Amino acid sequence: MLELFVSLKEKIKDIWGKGLPPPDQLPEGFVDKQQSLLMLQVLAKVWPKKEIVGPPGRRGLRFKMGPIYLELYVCYEEPILEDFDHFRFVCWQPLTRIDKPAGWHQDWLYMTSQYGVVELKDKNWEDWSNHAKRHRQRWLRDENYEMMETDLETFSAAYQKTNKVGKFLRTSFLKTIKLHLDNHFKDVGLFVARRKDNKSIIGGLAVINYPDVSLSTHAISFITPEGLKTSVGTGVIDYWYEDCKKRGLKFLSFGLVWKPGDPAGWRGYSQFKKQFAITLMYYRYQFVKFVRAKKGIDKK
Repeated sequence: MLELFVSLKEKIKDIWGKGLPPPDQLPEGFVDKQQSLLMLQVLAKVWPKKEIVGPPGRRGLRFKMGPIYLELYVCYEEPILEDFDHFRFVCWQPLTRIDKPAGWHQDWLYMTSQYGVVELKDKNWEDWSNHAKRHRQRWLRDENYEMMETDLETFSAAYQKTNKVGKFLRTSFLKTIKLHLDNHFKDVGLFVARRKDNKSIIGGLAVINYPDVSLSTHAISFITPEGLKTSVGTGVIDYWYEDCKKRGLKFLSFGLVWKPGDPAGWRGYSQFKKQFAITLMYYRYQFVKFVRAKKGIDKK
């Protein structure tokens, strides 16, 4: 009976992909974007009463919510909580740890999530699915289209013509891109594929790079009706890989990947993402604790 239980437990773990069980499944050296000082600086600027706390590798954000302060951390190791003269509520999303550390409580309201990560190599496409390999070759042979980097105005105009997501979400995504362009424009990539004859855009991809943690993140993608008849979806991903190589980045994040319980609309594009030999990083738990003013401080 015990052997049957253990076998079933292992099969359940396999459902979630390489991100479970921890701690040794993520690519060596991977750092979550929430540890990027570039990203935290952008968030601290745009959100009022926010400040960056904690040392490198265990950085977080603190902000005021009514009478209390909230601190948020996403990191491998348990946060080092600095002395502070106000009561605060601390949330920690570990990357791999699933056992509850002493002094912390499991956040039962936390919505689990799954992300796709890739370690950049010389020829990543060799590990892609056969379907993705065929579309890569088809795109590289197609002489009717070209890939290029563009500006936000051109990218936005093409993206707004698509109806894959609602107008509110499209506008929100573009505002995020603009925010990063205003603060570290050299780290934002806006790629489009267009016809060579009439210059019409058939697809695009926007990425945000965080060189301080050697990570590039997928932000926006779109394909026009004409683009659906081509292999542009794989083409822009291949172009993204090559751009990261030129920049010397080590990791790519494909963002959210569908798992049971997520909206059904995510599933199709998640299946597309999985063709590129991604490692699934499953954020299973979040831990919380209440810390009184200058009491109960962790020092490690």
